[in-house]
Amino acid sequence: MYVIRTRATVLLCAVLILCSLGLPSAAMATSAINVDLHRGDPDPQNAGTPSNTYAAASSQAGTWNGVTVLNVGPHPLLDIDGNPSGVSLTLSSTVGGRVGNNPTTFGDDEALLDDGYNIPDGLTTFVILTVSGLAAGQYQVYTYAWDPSVPSNRSTTVDVNGTGVVVVAPPDDVFDGYTIGETHAVHSATIGAGNDLVITATNTDDFYDQSTVNGFQIVPGAPESTESTTWGAVKARYHE
Repeated sequence: MYVIRTRATVLLCAVLILCSLGLPSAAMATSAINVDLHRGDPDPQNAGTPSNTYAAASSQAGTWNGVTVLNVGPHPLLDIDGNPSGVSLTLSSTVGGRVGNNPTTFGDDEALLDDGYNIPDGLTTFVILTVSGLAAGQYQVYTYAWDPSVPSNRSTTVDVNGTGVVVVAPPDDVFDGYTIGETHAVHSATIGAGNDLVITATNTDDFYDQSTVNGFQIVPGAPESTESTTWGAVKARYHE
C-alpha cells in the first residue's frame, strides 16, 4: 500500500498537530483585548472609537471594540488583531451612558475618554464588567475612569478580581496625558482556566454626582516592572 504525501497534506497535518497540542498557530486569536465603552450606538450618540494605532496608557495598540452600554450583553470581543477572540463582555446593568465634549481631548483620546458607562448618583453605586473566555495566565488590566464633563468633581474606585482597590480622582478638568490615579487604574491579575476577569467600578464622589468608566485594556503577561504606590492609604500594584 502506498501513501501519497503532497505539500498541502503535510501542512494540514502540521496544523492539526499544533491544535491538538494546544500550541498557538497564526490563525488563533489572542487574549489581548481593547474595549471602548460607548454611550450608545450608532454615532453620533458616542464619541467614536479609537484607531488601531492607539495604545492609550498601555503599550498595546490594535483593534478597539466599541461596546454600547445600553445592552448588558454578552458582547463578543475581537482581539487586537481584529480576529474573533472567543472572549465576551457582560455588564451588570444598563443604567445609561455618559457623553461630553471635553475641550482638552482630541482625536483618539477624545474617542476613548469623552463617553462611557454612567455610574449613577449615590455613594457606592457601581457597575461590574465581567470578561469571560480569557486564556489562563497573568494579565495587566488598564481601566479608564475619567468623566469628560467635570473630571475634577468625579471619583471612582476600581478593583479587578479582588487584587486591590485603586482610586481614580482627577485633580482638575484638563486632560494632559495618562496618569495612574487620575485617568485610570492598573491591576495585575492571574486568571485560572475557565475563570472570569471581573472589573468592579464604584462611585465614590457623593450622593449627587455620577462617575464614569470609559473602557479598559487587557494586556497578557507580567508587568515589565512592579512598584507600590499609595493614594489615600490605598495601595496598588501597577505597570510603570
